[in-house]
Amino acid sequence: MAIERLRVSCLEEGRKEGRAFFLKELTERQAFWPGLQVLRGDLKGAAETMRAFQSIWRRYGFTPEAFNLVNGRLLSTQRGYPLRPEMAESVYMLYDATRDPMWQAFGKDMIYSLQTRAKVKCGYAAVEDVEEHSLRDNMDSFFLAETCKYLYLLFDSQNFVNQHKNYVFNTEAHLIPILLQFVDPDYSSHDTSKP
Repeated sequence: MAIERLRVSCLEEGRKEGRAFFLKELTERQAFWPGLQVLRGDLKGAAETMRAFQSIWRRYGFTPEAFNLVNGRLLSTQRGYPLRPEMAESVYMLYDATRDPMWQAFGKDMIYSLQTRAKVKCGYAAVEDVEEHSLRDNMDSFFLAETCKYLYLLFDSQNFVNQHKNYVFNTEAHLIPILLQFVDPDYSSHDTSKP
């Protein structure tokens, strides 16, 4: 249902712009899009897009590298989930913007899948096939540096990042402070001798 709404939405947007547009597949890397929609202020659109990704996650326990929207099946060569952070990032951003507990519930679903299907003796393993839940013998560093960070922040409301709101994340989930001289046009009149 959510996937069909996404497909229709893409077609409608393409028609508005006078061009044909049809999204044939949904890739795991596209899961950053709802987060970008949040930053743009399109919370309704972000929620709709995330629900499409969420329906695939709930179907398989993970999001595959690519899902065919035409026939509703996995692509034979992109059935894995290498523990990518894009979905966790967008869920965190949606929750941060809306405080809707639905996004924390989805975060719990993600953690449950990771804990029950990807956890191994020495860490977590990338998923070779989301349907069979077979694992690879590797864990990319972005899992710890990004995926886990976003899932942690989703549930830690007392964390300084969630308290102060004066940080942005770069594409590798590193925190960058927002400096007043880039935001406040009157910053030059402030006393800069104090940090």
